[in-house]
Amino acid sequence: MPSLNEGIIRRIPIILPPLPEQKRIAKILGDLDDKIELNRQMNATLEAMARALFQSWFVDFDPVRAKAEGRAPVGMDAETAKLFPSEFVESELGLIPKGWRVGTIEDVTSLIIDYRGRTPLKMGSDWSLTGIPAVSAKNVKGGKLVRPDTFNFVSEELYERWMKDKLALGDILMTSEAPLGELYYLALDASYCLSQRLFALRANPVVCAPIYLYYWLESPACQSDIVNRGTGTTVEGIRQSELRKVSVPIPPLPMQNVAAKFLVTWMEQIHRNDEQSSSLAKMRNELLPNLLSGVEFL
Repeated sequence: MPSLNEGIIRRIPIILPPLPEQKRIAKILGDLDDKIELNRQMNATLEAMARALFQSWFVDFDPVRAKAEGRAPVGMDAETAKLFPSEFVESELGLIPKGWRVGTIEDVTSLIIDYRGRTPLKMGSDWSLTGIPAVSAKNVKGGKLVRPDTFNFVSEELYERWMKDKLALGDILMTSEAPLGELYYLALDASYCLSQRLFALRANPVVCAPIYLYYWLESPACQSDIVNRGTGTTVEGIRQSELRKVSVPIPPLPMQNVAAKFLVTWMEQIHRNDEQSSSLAKMRNELLPNLLSGVEFL
């Protein structure tokens, strides 16, 4: 078995520029790391704000409870408060605000894109070295696209044949298995090829704001519903027919749209911060060997 000991470690050569040069390199790399960390902190704050708003309005029903008790809802103007009723009614999901209804994913979507069985080989082609990224379930985690180094790529020609229904702003990627129920919201323009173990859900804007559907799908109640409808022993997954049956409480659209103004703005900023951090990390990794070799940068 390969092993290391103190003697071997001490003999490992390292590049050691003069101390002033080390400090200059550390300053450049440190500034990049500081900005990446600032973006991470900003995103954590924005994510917490978004979840808190959704939880308060659409899960805990705080504005409705306040009005039922004769109090003004906290943190909203009078016009927004008018959108909320002051009483509850029974439903299959328990008590919900009066004027809401309970539907299913079938009711609130206009399209479910499902190309899970497609591969380049089945379409008479192959992966490309560059081109349009093909996103699979392994790339969707915690509301983000992760492990970009594992992306496969397709040519423009294969993309056109593969993605008869192309992704659009507001579409929601959802993993169908391994793991089940991970989500990603398309807040910024981008082209992706939908690959293995992924659905894309498109909200019907006449019924449901896309960002409302995203945060409902992310909620513990909906995640539990999805898991309960899943099948499989070693790998848990869900069929499209069962996904369409997942319950969705449907508030009046004007109420959803007011929340969406905040939620979409925050989500867009989160994604811009993520893109910037990825670019900065790439820049940092590319700069280091050049800085160590003495290449000057303006």
